Amino acid sequence: MVGLQKRLQRYFKLTQQGFDFNQEIRLVKNQMLILSEITSKGIIVRSKERHMEEGEKCTRYFFKKIINSGEGIFKLKKTNGEQTNSDKEIMEEIEGFYRDLYSEKQTENEAKNNIISNIDLKIGESAFLTRDFNLLELHKCLSSFRGGKSPGEDGLPLEFYLTFWDILAPDLLTVFTDFQRLDRLPDSFRSGIVKLLYKKEDKTDLKNWRPITLLNVDCKLFSKLLANRMSVVLGEVIHPDQTCGISGRKITDSLVLIRDTICYARDRNIRLVVLNLDFEKAFDRVSHQYLFQVLQKMGFPERYIEWVGLLYRDITSKFLVNGQLTKAVDLHCGVRQGCPLSALLYVACIEPLAQVLRRDQGIKGVAIPGSGGLFSKCVLYMDDVNILCTDLLSVNRALDLTDRYGLASGSKLNRGKTQALFYGPWTATEMTGLPLTVKQTDIKILGVKFNREGEGTENWPDVIGKVRQRLGYWGLRGLTIEGKVLIIKAVILPLLLLISSVFIPPHRVRLELERAVFYFLWGSKWERLKRTEMTKTKEKGGKGVPDLHLFLGSRYTALHIKLAMVPSRENKTTAMARFWMGSYLKKFPFYISDLRTPVSFNLSQFYAFIKKFLKKFNLENEELNVLTNHRFIITEVQEREPVSPVRGLAYGEATTVWHNVNHPALSNRLRDLSWMAAHEILPVRAVMHSRGMAASPTCPRPGCGAPESVRHLFWECSAAGDQWATAGSLQFPYLPAGEALTAQMVLYGVSQKSQLPPDFPKQWLTLAAIKDAIWASRNLLVRKHMQIPPVAVIRMAAATVQVAGAAGGRPRTRPQRRIASVPIRTRESEPHAERSRQRRPGSPGEAGGKEQRGEEIL
Repeated sequence: MVGLQKRLQRYFKLTQQGFDFNQEIRLVKNQMLILSEITSKGIIVRSKERHMEEGEKCTRYFFKKIINSGEGIFKLKKTNGEQTNSDKEIMEEIEGFYRDLYSEKQTENEAKNNIISNIDLKIGESAFLTRDFNLLELHKCLSSFRGGKSPGEDGLPLEFYLTFWDILAPDLLTVFTDFQRLDRLPDSFRSGIVKLLYKKEDKTDLKNWRPITLLNVDCKLFSKLLANRMSVVLGEVIHPDQTCGISGRKITDSLVLIRDTICYARDRNIRLVVLNLDFEKAFDRVSHQYLFQVLQKMGFPERYIEWVGLLYRDITSKFLVNGQLTKAVDLHCGVRQGCPLSALLYVACIEPLAQVLRRDQGIKGVAIPGSGGLFSKCVLYMDDVNILCTDLLSVNRALDLTDRYGLASGSKLNRGKTQALFYGPWTATEMTGLPLTVKQTDIKILGVKFNREGEGTENWPDVIGKVRQRLGYWGLRGLTIEGKVLIIKAVILPLLLLISSVFIPPHRVRLELERAVFYFLWGSKWERLKRTEMTKTKEKGGKGVPDLHLFLGSRYTALHIKLAMVPSRENKTTAMARFWMGSYLKKFPFYISDLRTPVSFNLSQFYAFIKKFLKKFNLENEELNVLTNHRFIITEVQEREPVSPVRGLAYGEATTVWHNVNHPALSNRLRDLSWMAAHEILPVRAVMHSRGMAASPTCPRPGCGAPESVRHLFWECSAAGDQWATAGSLQFPYLPAGEALTAQMVLYGVSQKSQLPPDFPKQWLTLAAIKDAIWASRNLLVRKHMQIPPVAVIRMAAATVQVAGAAGGRPRTRPQRRIASVPIRTRESEPHAERSRQRRPGSPGEAGGKEQRGEEIL
């Protein structure tokens, strides 16, 4: 390219001097264009190399390869209500909006003192909170970060720190230690870049975008140090009603309590209001002064509070919008979303409100039977506050107290988005006089919808739609079955986990989900193998496709039994679960019942499923450690499943076959081919004819006429004989030497020898690659009427082996054996050699045949 550019410059100079070189200039330009196209194709080919390595593995590259990296803001609603699509005006509007949002919030001292006075618990041992940092603690925090995340303003990613940790660690420790002598952090610690992520509803409204701050890794590391220490003691001062940020508490605890309370109220015909409070920009409006006073009241030592204060003193943020940065905006309030400490700080900030709502006698909750006076009243997960009350005065009282909390902390209740759903005998007049949104059909809490019957029916249409959308999206890629199973596990199952932990999907919904999953797996409605075989583990002949009934049912069952068996009586979720499930749990030896504790004699539908599930899978006699761990339940059920048989082989040999089919030396495509061949579901004509999808079962090879089975395709066909003979003559170095090639060896990797050779992985890879090439040549014949000669087929196999890299090494300098020297003497393989000699008298290995060395293909 450089030479062509110099020649072009020379021709231009000569043209300027009056010579005619226009034709030469056009010629050189054409040559440069061709060369640039070749170079571009080379780049594309080299880029595909990584796709081959990581294309169907559970890596960030796999899932981010064709997913858009972010959302852009191309139209925005201004303060005066007008919309603009000007980049300059959008930047100015965003900068002004957040400058106002992050301005210092005016709070009332009296309200603040009243709210904070409700904190009566203090952390216990706090010496470790203020101890000096050490290298081991730093490395532990750094290792806990997930890789592949966007770096901060300095552009240094996590991988940089991991690579040069031995060099950077002592200096970082010195810097963090010296922070106690500073009145503010260095500039790189105080600045962040904010990326706006769309949440829902109107995209032109900035309130519907979530600001995520990208911080430098060293700043995040310091914040993570403080967060790890805080998480150890925070549970001592945060009530169990708050299930976020505390070790041992989960979001499902809150959801199950709400579900069971609604069920109890409906069962007892108790009037109930479920009130969901919505705070406007909850994280961004917290007063820093209020935050530090709360930490002080909770008993956090002064040195620790000073460290936290450094993270929020004189800090600024720039907003990244459509690839451009706004001017720096000062942050005088709020906690940064994206900072490892922010969630814990907010949990501490909202705890005084929870204490006020919980203790106020004007808010009537639902008494939990057998709990010793506990009430289901206030349920929290971070900033999501839910009130369960039994009268309208309680609703108004909760709203008033929340407004009072806003005066103390800077928070603001968004009454337009605050919602309520009524259960029980309420009149229309009672349900319409509240200053909030009254839902008529369902209410969404923490991502789960609860309808008027307390069920989750309204969740499933959305879930099914999302599943089909994701499967349709990934179905556009040419994934193997192995890759599709990975997508089901990593992309589809997470869509179901949260909702199915609260509401198990009905039979009809599960059938729809399974239908969508298996259509995605096979690419059509024709399922070549029973679903029960597909869901078996790979070691037993399946593909490890998740059995939705077993997988979701085991998680649901383990969660609820574990909740009921928690030894603490202070847990409201546990008390409610024991009430509903106590009569059933009495039959288990590990459950100690208390005759003084009331239980429901009729299982609700949510707990009746557990009884049916345990009975169906014969798990009623299992130990408690199995029934409270969904992985143990799944393993227990899968271990009982028989190994899928392989036609013509003994039971023990079938186990060997499934191990070979999933051998790590094989690529995903070769695994799929070997697996379908072992199950005899490869779409050959005999299989297609038996399903009514082919007019004739005969082999498509000219002059064959025999039924085309999997065995016939790879072994018995005369064309297969030619190809295996050619493979031997072209000297694949890892084809079995000193032993006969048999159908069992070719199809399943089962050898007559009692012990496999050390190079079996390379040998099996070679056999699989040859079968793949035979299958590809057969498809070219059927679909495009192309006759591929045996030598070309084997070269295709050699290329596959070479790419895999398992059969590499120095080229052979001389043939290892010729076809005539291959000891093919079994009944199955003798016809191959005979047919090869009869049809090709001049073939390699006979007198006058031309030798071809192994280095020609490997």
